Amino acid sequence: ASVILPENPGLTGLDDSKKMTAKSREEMYGRITKCAVAWGIGMAENDEIDEIGILEATMKSMRRAVRNMGTTPDIALIDGNKTPGLDCKERAVVGGDAISLSIAAASVIAKVTRDRLMIEMDRVFPGYGFAQHKGYGASSHAAAIAELGPCGIHRFSFRLVPSSAPPGTCVKFLKKRLTSAPTPEILERAATGIARVKGSLSENDIAELRKTYKVCKKRFGGKA
Repeated sequence: ASVILPENPGLTGLDDSKKMTAKSREEMYGRITKCAVAWGIGMAENDEIDEIGILEATMKSMRRAVRNMGTTPDIALIDGNKTPGLDCKERAVVGGDAISLSIAAASVIAKVTRDRLMIEMDRVFPGYGFAQHKGYGASSHAAAIAELGPCGIHRFSFRLVPSSAPPGTCVKFLKKRLTSAPTPEILERAATGIARVKGSLSENDIAELRKTYKVCKKRFGGKA
């Protein structure tokens, strides 16, 4: 998330989102969005993270968040030690959410947005406990994957998924990712992501996925 705050925004109680309660974050979210000069959200899908890795997906999401504000800031303060390559000046600030009010505000917007999304996904994919653990690597999350297998929003580069999933369930969902690709570009994205996680797959799984990829490639008129 990205936030441009006015001078003296009056956000008493704003802190690093990790130090705030869920209730106080929700309340602060409303105060931030009401007073902010501009704010934006950027996201990356699970198959996109599998394709390019969590770090580059984070950088891409930052660029999307700034673009979605609809205005370009004079300078962007980035929480951490790496900048995403924005169309403005950038400054990395390690531990920024404890130093900068605007970074703290962005951390609250990002956390509340993600938590709301996980609550929604708990209704779409019941049984995984997303509303409670919010998708993080809790033991209850691992137990749900072990019982149900992965679901459509899991990323296979998250080690918890292949290590917890019953045999055969990962390849089933990865095949679905290939066969449901609506364009050649998304098919290639899915294939690249699968290649990145092949260390978690058996030789038989890899052979089956390669065969599925060739069939899908021909469907789009390409050479397998």
